[in-house]
Amino acid sequence: MSRHAITLVVVGAVVGAHGQALAKQTCESLTTLRLANTTITLAQSIAAGALVPPPGPLGSPRAPPPDFKSLPARARTEQLWSE
Repeated sequence: MSRHAITLVVVGAVVGAHGQALAKQTCESLTTLRLANTTITLAQSIAAGALVPPPGPLGSPRAPPPDFKSLPARARTEQLWSE
């Protein structure tokens, strides 16, 4: 598993573990979350159905394109991590 994927899993676990308290905060407040060896450099709210995928191929070329319009509201984050 890549370091980026591990960071996302860790952030997801922390957010999930503190779901009740964090649910009352904005996505943007995630930049104040302190994690070992990680700095959250961007956190922004994405409205339901408004996710725009990054450029480049997603999945198999034979697979139908993903339906991002049906996704719920979420937070988009970018992190830097160090050793």
